[in-house]
Amino acid sequence: MPELLRDFYNPPQFAYLKRVIAKDGFKTQYSVRGIWNRRKKKHEIFDGIHRWKVAEALGIAKIPLIDETGMLTRQKALAEGIKANVTHAPYDRSTIRLPQ
Repeated sequence: MPELLRDFYNPPQFAYLKRVIAKDGFKTQYSVRGIWNRRKKKHEIFDGIHRWKVAEALGIAKIPLIDETGMLTRQKALAEGIKANVTHAPYDRSTIRLPQ
């Protein structure tokens, strides 16, 4: 979800995750959470963005996804993503659009 962009990512954490996933593979416990965006015709990840970026950097084409389409609205998924990721890095608050 573009609204979940960060001011920065934690490079040491990214490097660690990259080493672990390169060594052990992308296991189910590394699943990411997303919802289907009908307009864009693709899943949008709201939790596990770091893991997805690591998989992308390692050239891993398929990763486990917990599809929460139908359980969460896009706004609720966005709120869940913020809640899950707030401890990792500050958000660029100009990109966050919370429900009013």
